[in-house]
Amino acid sequence: MSRRTTHVKVNPNLSKSFLELCEAIIARHNQLGAASPFADGSIINMTDYTDRATRARQKREEALELYAAAEAAMYESRQLIGATPGQTVLTEGTLYNQTINAKKILLVLNRQNPEALSPWGFDVVVRMAKKGGPKKKG
Repeated sequence: MSRRTTHVKVNPNLSKSFLELCEAIIARHNQLGAASPFADGSIINMTDYTDRATRARQKREEALELYAAAEAAMYESRQLIGATPGQTVLTEGTLYNQTINAKKILLVLNRQNPEALSPWGFDVVVRMAKKGGPKKKG
């Protein structure tokens, strides 16, 4: 005869489905009333369980609202910077476009001394390249 195995999945890392499970347990407990195995409160205090599930649901909803607001604010920030999909250095009115224009103007004004852009916050690296000569055939 085959051996019977049982596995009941409970994954608290999947918050939405876990809270749905908790709410289903509460609903079944309330439906059974005094016939519920948890009615006497010796195994599980269902009042505390219900309170915790309700608070967890409220905090999750609050977090999702804040997350949506944060995502919207981040998108607006990226749009102002010029870093959203479809925006390039040529997109007028973005910080990226204006910063590149400022860099070009400062480079023209400081042609002999590009290090003068450093006080403006630019990371300036000046290197001397070796003069290239004819390549040796080998």
